[in-house]
Amino acid sequence: MIRSRNGFLLAELATAVFLIAALMAVTTSIIFACSDHVRAAHGFFLARQITSNHLETMKHLPFDDLHFSSADGEDFTSPLSTQLKDFAGKVRVEQFNANPGLKRITVTVRWHEKRRTREVSLSVLRGKRTP
Repeated sequence: MIRSRNGFLLAELATAVFLIAALMAVTTSIIFACSDHVRAAHGFFLARQITSNHLETMKHLPFDDLHFSSADGEDFTSPLSTQLKDFAGKVRVEQFNANPGLKRITVTVRWHEKRRTREVSLSVLRGKRTP
């Protein structure tokens, strides 16, 4: 007896739909994970840029205008800080190794991202120029 088949069985269609749905779910989760990583990298890039810009500003101030700050540091803002959630910028100037001719400038940026606090900090030593 010869049977001709003009179509698909319901089980074959259900299996195909299930496989396509599983592939879509895996692909979607990978895309969302990648977008979270890109967002985090962008936050670190902005924070690094803010700290670097502010550190360069501080480096160009005259040595005697760099006054020692409290242990917490002095607050600062930046035009780029609006792109970071709960931005907090601090600058701390301290004497380095009891040497009156050296000051350490530390710039720290903190922000919140996905229920975590992130931080970028840069430091530089600044020496007094003698004629």
